[in-house]
Amino acid sequence: MPTTNPKKIEILLIENKGEDATQVTKHLDLSKLDFNVSVATRLADGIEQLKARRFDLALLNLNLPDSRDIDTLHRVIKASQGEAIIVLTDTDDEILSLKALKLGAQDSLNKQRINSEDMRRSILHALERSNLNRSLEARTEGVQCQATILGDITNQKKAEDELFKSEKLESISLLAGGIAHDLNNMLTAILGNISILRIELGEGNQHSAKLVAAEKATLQARLLTQQLLTFAKGGAPALEVTTISEMVEECAQFILRGSKVKCSIEKEDDLWSVDADKGQISQVVNNLIINANQAMPDGGDIRIRMRNLQVRHSEVPALKLGDYICIEVRDEGIGISPQNLKKIFNPYFTTKTKGNGLGLASSYSIITMHKGTITAESSIGKGSIFKVYLPKSMQIALAKSNHVEAEKEEPANEKIHRGKGRILVMDDMEAMMIVAGEILTVLGYDVEYSTNGNEAIKAYKTAKDAGNPFDACVFDLTVPGGMGGEEAANILIDYDPNLVAIASSGYTTSDVMSDYKNSAFKAVLPKPYRIKEISEVLHELLNS
Repeated sequence: MPTTNPKKIEILLIENKGEDATQVTKHLDLSKLDFNVSVATRLADGIEQLKARRFDLALLNLNLPDSRDIDTLHRVIKASQGEAIIVLTDTDDEILSLKALKLGAQDSLNKQRINSEDMRRSILHALERSNLNRSLEARTEGVQCQATILGDITNQKKAEDELFKSEKLESISLLAGGIAHDLNNMLTAILGNISILRIELGEGNQHSAKLVAAEKATLQARLLTQQLLTFAKGGAPALEVTTISEMVEECAQFILRGSKVKCSIEKEDDLWSVDADKGQISQVVNNLIINANQAMPDGGDIRIRMRNLQVRHSEVPALKLGDYICIEVRDEGIGISPQNLKKIFNPYFTTKTKGNGLGLASSYSIITMHKGTITAESSIGKGSIFKVYLPKSMQIALAKSNHVEAEKEEPANEKIHRGKGRILVMDDMEAMMIVAGEILTVLGYDVEYSTNGNEAIKAYKTAKDAGNPFDACVFDLTVPGGMGGEEAANILIDYDPNLVAIASSGYTTSDVMSDYKNSAFKAVLPKPYRIKEISEVLHELLNS
């Protein structure tokens, strides 16, 4: 624990460049973390501070006046008291970053490209991994007898495997998130241009049906990006108190309708409720039932069991002690080989002739985001057992039927709301920015553009000071290498409390898209979007 204030994250920043130290501190201030920061400009000074008291985290520039490259990290690790360490670099030096991670650093950040969202995410993950490592070490040190030693070594190995799997997925999730971000931008540009053509040509045009078909195909591509986003941990789940038994039963009935497979469901009468994103948990249950069904092409039995579980020891290594519900899906299928069992949660791994290998990877990511875990056991010829663990909710579930919440069908003729006013669009992708502007122009709005948060802030203030303010802003949340929309909106809301800002993103690590009411934004517009969605959002905000 830190020695100064246990409620704050104690950070030691070892950085000799004043401008870089100021920039890092600025990102920390905007990260919404509660922290204290101490600064050392030389390695010798940093080592003295590390020996003098305990910190939670060290942010370390590897190139200092009195030390260079990986040797800097060696010396900090030797002097540290178990602090998590994040390495700061000036370039994308992958070899150096890999050396640092292998030696013991929790993460590596390029100072020229980080923002407050990256900083927050990196720090939280670094502290979590560091705490897990320390708990493993403490557990090993506490072993007193041979039987306990053997048991703890087994559990430690399982926990280390879970940690390795989690870190491996974390690395690949960054790639998935980047792909989803760019793909959603491209899909929005495609959808936007199709929408404009449909309006200009009219529904009676001979090519109208083809445009509708193209639009539907583009919307179907959105399902793939949604899988990528779920796997990439794009924002927090939209949690609500949920009783999952009905959801599981409905998933099983829907998927197995017409199948040769029979399904039996067993549940405890007093099954606890959980805090869950219903859509995401349904996706997990669907994936498990689909896999079980496909494992028995000639028919068989699927047994689903839901029960309450009190984890009081380390019987499930990836879980903290506490109360959970367990969803067990057992099949009598062909089974999974030991070699493949180690890989089933890896993204894009599949033994099927059809499939993209994202089902179990995205399921693992979803359950991890819900602070639970998912495990698998299998034997060739004997079937497989998947177990999903979700923490018990601390709230009381309200009884309401899922059928009452059935979605309303959209009318056949989509209504487009036209309007007037000045809109500021900020997006780092030129094609996305241009098509958004064209859509808004078609709707009747005047549009100005910016490519990052700094430009948007300047344009907004200039317009307001000149007496010609913007009526609304549409800000992309993620701007690689620059200030994103969330940071810009937080600055502008202080300048103008009447700011009308809309968050738009194809992928972000921020929680804004799922909880915008606790941010500087008045609404969200997930990418890809059509002219219908953006017209509705602006109509509601500017006419309320």
